[in-house]
Amino acid sequence: MYAIERIFAAASEHGRRVAMVQDGQEYSYHAFYNAIAKARARLAARGVVGGGFAVVVAERICDAWPVALALRERNLTTVVVRDAAEIANFSDLDIGYVVVPIAESRAGLDDRAKAAGAAVICLGDDLYTGAEDDPLGPPPSGAPGGGHIMLTSGTTGLYKKVLVDPAFERANLEEGFNAFAGADGAFVPEPHQVIANLLNFGLWTVAGYSTPIIIWSRGGAVIFDQTADPVRSFAYPGITGGVVTPAFLSQLLRAPPDLVPRNENMQLIVVGGALSMVLAERTKARLTPRVATTLGSTEAGGWALTPIERPEDLVWHKVYPARTLQVVDEDDQPLPPGKLGQLRVLLTNGRTGYYNDPEASAAFFKNGWFYPGDLAVFDAEGRVALHGRITDVINVMGDKHATAPIERALQDRLGVETVCVMSEQGVGHAEVVHVVIETPQPIAADVIAAVASAELRGFPGANFHFVETMPRNGMGKVMRVALRQMLLERKAAA
Repeated sequence: MYAIERIFAAASEHGRRVAMVQDGQEYSYHAFYNAIAKARARLAARGVVGGGFAVVVAERICDAWPVALALRERNLTTVVVRDAAEIANFSDLDIGYVVVPIAESRAGLDDRAKAAGAAVICLGDDLYTGAEDDPLGPPPSGAPGGGHIMLTSGTTGLYKKVLVDPAFERANLEEGFNAFAGADGAFVPEPHQVIANLLNFGLWTVAGYSTPIIIWSRGGAVIFDQTADPVRSFAYPGITGGVVTPAFLSQLLRAPPDLVPRNENMQLIVVGGALSMVLAERTKARLTPRVATTLGSTEAGGWALTPIERPEDLVWHKVYPARTLQVVDEDDQPLPPGKLGQLRVLLTNGRTGYYNDPEASAAFFKNGWFYPGDLAVFDAEGRVALHGRITDVINVMGDKHATAPIERALQDRLGVETVCVMSEQGVGHAEVVHVVIETPQPIAADVIAAVASAELRGFPGANFHFVETMPRNGMGKVMRVALRQMLLERKAAA
């Protein structure tokens, strides 16, 4: 199995080099691989056999990795969750085992595992005990290994399962590293300099699953921080990169310079939402000049990485040379540059649909393409700009408008980080436009009027709302349904 082979190679060549940092605690490649070997031996001793699915319940990311990799080496497909209640989300899987590395994690676990028809196995909380000092464990078996399940809610509104096929994993990870290293040096390619901060992205996300393996395959280190104050992890010595959401980037900017000093060599890659101009400018002025945005999905992987050098780079994204994207019309015919249509991405990772969900698969996977549900347009240089979701379109006096360009323009003029534009059917079936602005204090009426006059020309009017914090999911994306509910509750209270 490729991931374990690369970790073993790193442990053999430079075993004392740091592989991961969890909440300030360092673990070397030597210790990491020995923890995998210990988990492998204990699974064998408990009679764990391949085939089917195994759920790993682990609160700490550093505990989940050796257990999940050992299970995959025994030809089990893994799912990783943080608490027992989440097992109910996988009732459609043939779960043979529920594995916990720490006995204390068993609270409420036995009943849920029994309901799933699975055996509970506790490997013990000492996988890393002695792992630094013990001789390096036996080499990996060389077996192809099992798969892994990631979750996505980006296109369907519900959790969908995306299966990582081990037959394609090596090629996908190689492609991922080449994209990181080759896009104007987004992550420095020298192994000992790759120290990327991934905060608390779990193994059910692309950032939390694929990126660590990409970095470990080159002998780099990954920082995980699940403490109450993850901002502090960006002061780790020698850090060269970080993957952050716009919401967390705002937290970083509020940190005092003595806690998070400016780092000219650190590359920040922004995921999980659009980066506003004001946030990009503040980041460059305060933290690092090296800021990039990335586009991709759990289903299709990454397809664009754009260093932010000019304001237009926030809108126009550079597509990876190895990826194929098209903008198509309603008949799936490719459109020329300048024409707005639906984005689709040619699949290269062996995925053909969602696991156990033929209806959603048919809607989003077609003839080797993945349709993420985005409106997009190409320019003459081959760059792509997203214009919101297909569902994020408002109807104003019979004309349909994509919301994303309007939101960007309002953000830039008002100097705020997040604006959401929505509409609802009002009296007489006329569409009523609502503009929601994330700001700690209301903006003066004359300023709002001037901006509305400039950016909402042709609109019969708009209602402006101020919220201190937008409702967001774990990836930092604004939850528009929850935001609508918030406005409804305000309206009812008023």
